[in-house]
Amino acid sequence: NAKNKHQGKQWYQRRVRGKRVKELRAHSSVEVCISKDWWNKFKTLSDPGKIDHSKFVCRHGNVKRWAGKGGIEHQLKVISQEAYDFLISRYGGGPQITPSYENALTCIQCRKEEESLIERRAAEKEAINARDRSNLLPGEYWCLIDTHWVEKWKEFVFSEATDTPPGPISNSRLLDPVTGKPRPHLSRGGDYRGVILAIWDYFHSIYGGGPLIARQTLDIYDTPLLIKTDIEKPKENS
Repeated sequence: NAKNKHQGKQWYQRRVRGKRVKELRAHSSVEVCISKDWWNKFKTLSDPGKIDHSKFVCRHGNVKRWAGKGGIEHQLKVISQEAYDFLISRYGGGPQITPSYENALTCIQCRKEEESLIERRAAEKEAINARDRSNLLPGEYWCLIDTHWVEKWKEFVFSEATDTPPGPISNSRLLDPVTGKPRPHLSRGGDYRGVILAIWDYFHSIYGGGPLIARQTLDIYDTPLLIKTDIEKPKENS
């Protein structure tokens, strides 16, 4: 029937292209690498899609020393340059990776950025720990911050899951855009958290944003305090 004919045609196409790649691999002294995931698709699917090596290279175009479970060497297969060129001409993609990655050093730019990030995280944690306290001194007040922003900052500073800073402080979710008053049904801890002015000033000096929500208590529905502040300017994310 038509289905069997179609499957037979796909099987024949995979066999022909596989034979062609095998022939090219046998007549080459130059070796390159190809993703094992893509190679398995190539062997089993009629259209494996573009060759995708993006997860193996950093944003500077250098091969990563580690790119997932088991290390990069367990995720790449060595084939001939001719076979790779044939596959690229047919399916596209890349970039090309050579077996020399085994002797490559970690990207110098990545290493510098990683060291800078580690120093920044440590500096911010130290600064916040040095300023943080759970009580107000005479004349002080609470500065309320959207919990979502606080969690993004914590993820950036305490976790290696992201290298992206939280961006400018954003309290707009807490306030009605027309009246400027707190939106209804906001909860302390769930929607906002209170910090002392010293912490707000530190956060704002790095990230900018706002607006400042000042209260004498940790209740966002308490009487607003009119605090004269500089114009809130967004800071860079890095």
